[in-house]
Amino acid sequence: MTGLIDGLCSPLILSVSTGEKRQLTFPTAGVLGDSCASVSPDGKALGFRRANAAGQWRGSDYVLALDSEFQPRGKPRQVPPQKFFDWACVTWTADSRRLVFPYGLGLWTLPVSTDNSGDLVRGEARMAVETGDGVNWPSVARTSTRLSYAHTTGGNVSIWRMRIAGAHEKTELPVRLIASTKGEFGQQYSPDGTKIAFESYRGGNLEIWVCGSDGQDCSQLTSMGAPQTGLPAWSPDGRQIAFYSNREDKSQIFVIPEDGGGVRRLTSGNASAMFPRWSRNGEWIYYSLKGSGPYEIWKVPSSGGPTVQVTHGGGFASSESPDGKWLYFARDLASESSLWKMPVGGGAETQVLPSLINMNFAIMEDGIYYVTKTAQGFAIEFLSFATGKSDIVAPVGKGYVGFSVSPDRKWILYSQNNPQGSELVLVEGFR
Repeated sequence: MTGLIDGLCSPLILSVSTGEKRQLTFPTAGVLGDSCASVSPDGKALGFRRANAAGQWRGSDYVLALDSEFQPRGKPRQVPPQKFFDWACVTWTADSRRLVFPYGLGLWTLPVSTDNSGDLVRGEARMAVETGDGVNWPSVARTSTRLSYAHTTGGNVSIWRMRIAGAHEKTELPVRLIASTKGEFGQQYSPDGTKIAFESYRGGNLEIWVCGSDGQDCSQLTSMGAPQTGLPAWSPDGRQIAFYSNREDKSQIFVIPEDGGGVRRLTSGNASAMFPRWSRNGEWIYYSLKGSGPYEIWKVPSSGGPTVQVTHGGGFASSESPDGKWLYFARDLASESSLWKMPVGGGAETQVLPSLINMNFAIMEDGIYYVTKTAQGFAIEFLSFATGKSDIVAPVGKGYVGFSVSPDRKWILYSQNNPQGSELVLVEGFR
C-alpha cells in the first residue's frame, strides 16, 4: 500500500495480523514521492517508481532489497536503462527474476537481481507482449502463466463531420470521420471540397496530413520533425498549404505544395508566428505574431517579402470575407474570445460577436458559423448578416482548434475529445 508521510508518498507494509503499518522507502524532499509499489514473489525485493520532480508523477523505477522481516537492506537502486522508465508501473514475474513494465507498444521484461550484491541488471530488456499504446498496471499471476494489464481507451481528439440540415430537414447525428489512437485536429477543407488537410500525431511527431473528403486515403504531407507543426491553410487555388512549425525554436510560417515537395519558409525572427490564413486573391498570408506584447495579426506576401502589421489592439486566427473586403479575427488567444472585423485596406476595428469558443469560426457570404457556449455545453451557431440574429445549427461536444465548412455548405468539420475509459486485458501463456 502507499501512504503520505510528511507530505510525501511512500510505500507502506501492513501486517494483516496486527494492523501495524511500516514505511519502506524514504523519498527526499523536492520530489512528489514513491508509488506503484510491487513486492517480488520471493519477498526479497520491492519495485517502485519515484517521481523526479515535485508535482509530476514522471520519474524512474527503483528496486529495494528486503530481508526476511521485510526490512530494507541498503538503499534503493535505480533501474537502468532509464529511457524505458517514465510513467511505467513495474511488477515481477512469478520467479522473481524479471521486472515487467509497459513501454512503447508493448510490455517488456528486464532481468534483475533481488539481492543487494553485484549488478542490479542481469541482462537486456526485451518485449514480451505486444499491446499497443495506452497500457499500464501490469500484474502477473503467481501460480500460472497469466498476465493482466489495464488498457486506456479514448481521451484523444478526433475529427467529426456533421451535416448542415436545411430549413425543413431533420438534424442528423455527427459521425467520427478521421481518428487514430493519437490526436487529429486543425482540419480544413480544400477549396474544391475534395480533400481535407489536418494535423496529427499518428506518425509520432505532430505533422500535416491530407486525406479525401470521406476521411480515407490519409497520407503524411510534412516531415518537419519539430515538436509542433500544424494549423494547415489551403491557398485559394488549392495548390499550396501554409502551416506553422517550430522546427527552429520559435514557430514560423511555411508553405508546401499540396502534393508534397520543397518547403518554403516565409517568416523569420525571434517572435512566434502561427495560424496562417490566405487572402482571397492568394497574394498574402495572414498570421498571428507573438512579440513582447499580445498576439497581433501580420501579413506576408505569399511569394515572400517584407511583413506588414495589420492589427494593433490584439489579434489571432484571422480570415478574410469571401469578397475580400473585410478581415475577421479573434481578439486574443483564449478559449473564449470576441470576434472583430476591419477593412482589408486598414481602418477601424469593430466587434462582431462578444464571444466564440477556441477561435472556431467560418465566414460565409451571408453570415458566420461559430462555436459558442450554451447551458448544455457547446453549440454551432450561425449569425445571419441580413437579420443580425444567431440561430443554433446543432449542439456539439467540446471543440478544439480547427473548424471548417465545406464549400457547398453541406458539412461542418470540428474536433471533439473522445470519451476516456479503460479495460482489463488477460494474456494466457505468459512466460
